[in-house]
Amino acid sequence: MQKSPPILEEIAKDIYLVSIPVPLMQQVNCYLIRGENGFTLIDTGLYTKEGIDIWEDLISSGIFIEKIVLTHFHIDHIGLAKWFKEKHRIPVYISSAGYEEMKQRRKGDYTDWIVSIFQLHDGFRSFKESIEYQIAMEEQLLYAYEFEPDGLWADNQYIQLGNEAYETIWTPGHSPDHFCFYNHEREIMVIGDHVIDQLSPVILLESSSDMNPLMSYYNSLEKMKEYSIKLALSGHGHPIENVNKRIEEIKAGHQYRIEQILASLKDEEKTAGQMSQEIYRKANTKLAYGPIMSTIIRCIYLESIGKLRSECIDGKRVYRLAD
Repeated sequence: MQKSPPILEEIAKDIYLVSIPVPLMQQVNCYLIRGENGFTLIDTGLYTKEGIDIWEDLISSGIFIEKIVLTHFHIDHIGLAKWFKEKHRIPVYISSAGYEEMKQRRKGDYTDWIVSIFQLHDGFRSFKESIEYQIAMEEQLLYAYEFEPDGLWADNQYIQLGNEAYETIWTPGHSPDHFCFYNHEREIMVIGDHVIDQLSPVILLESSSDMNPLMSYYNSLEKMKEYSIKLALSGHGHPIENVNKRIEEIKAGHQYRIEQILASLKDEEKTAGQMSQEIYRKANTKLAYGPIMSTIIRCIYLESIGKLRSECIDGKRVYRLAD
């Protein structure tokens, strides 16, 4: 007897949402776009038994996936790509920038680098449980990057998703390789983790080549405003209809935290770790990776625009108001 497929939510003609459970973020949105030759799958979810079971049920119900296209290289989006490729012989496509990030992670030096960043900013000791959890998760899933993609694309090209052409739009910030895909005719944009409903995407330092990710993120948000978007397919939560409104909400959230940083430094110099403890007192310890990282990237941004100055004192980067 053929299995009944998991619930597919049709959110637009020939576009279906599949919600895959993941730790911490609760779920990740994957999208199936129907075409004459089968479905194009946007992102895969994390490599977990629960995720595999969902996709096996879908495939056994008759859903044929012709190819996989990835918005960026983070493991909750790319985690099952290798499994799809090896188990079901489905070709996988990622940007050339994403492929470079995959190769960088294969070197296995991410753990040492991220520990050094948090030690420099005085955050490792305060958020040790959270950071070790993130590192353990990253190390456990390094295998996810051990495959060769079947094709690459770059910025301002067109790729076929289902039966239709989508423009590739480079939107660094959440990750240096993040891409959105825009259908000009239908005014639909696949936005991955660039903008999320209700939650503000964590802006990350991924490697020593990331100079100012929050500045990159702000620039990418402005780039998105150049497009007329009726529906945005986000990587978590609900699809978004009023993207510009959500963008302004996210920017306001960053500005609120920036004002807290400036207020924290009014009377004395501090490390990013010290400021994180003050600003995020109620943070879940398992989620504290986000607050310390967010504080670091905001300090880098504020220094780049002349609001802060910093220097290393006894191996710790200390910030003070530029005035």
